[in-house]
Amino acid sequence: FGTFALSASRFGFELYRESQLSLSFAEAVTPSVFGGVTVNYYSLSIQNYGAAASFGIDLGMLIDITDEIQWGFAAVNINAATIGEAKEKLPQIYRTGVAYSPARYGTILLSIEKDIRYAATLHLGVEYELMEMIALRAGSSTDPDVINGGVGIRYAFARLDYALSSHAVLGVTHQFSLSLNLGEL
Repeated sequence: FGTFALSASRFGFELYRESQLSLSFAEAVTPSVFGGVTVNYYSLSIQNYGAAASFGIDLGMLIDITDEIQWGFAAVNINAATIGEAKEKLPQIYRTGVAYSPARYGTILLSIEKDIRYAATLHLGVEYELMEMIALRAGSSTDPDVINGGVGIRYAFARLDYALSSHAVLGVTHQFSLSLNLGEL
């Protein structure tokens, strides 16, 4: 019946906090074409100014062109959601990219991202499956220049991912995710 996902993220501290709760659904349209939709609940809280919330909708698709090549497209915030009394526009982003897996244990990824307010950004990444359970990742992007590295560990129905990003202005950011594939229980 397809795949459901639930995710939550939080950025900031008591003076300024952004939160996001997302519910996603994806399904195979054909054996080589996949589509999905995400509904996002955005929340913003600024001390002494109050809090606001909004909903946004994302759409995406993935196509297996060959056994080694996949192409994908995503549109973020297609409903042009705004937040707060000032109706601050939330980012509207379009992404497209190609993944090439020339070998069983490696993947090369190239994508372009366009926020409607800024210049396009180019992303390049590689993933190497060191063992069946461990994947190493590295990547970079332009405008702004960001360098990334990470590792993923998969065991039974659980997956733990860690990424480190280095941004020229914002410095170093750490990201963690824990994924549970309940269909494999």
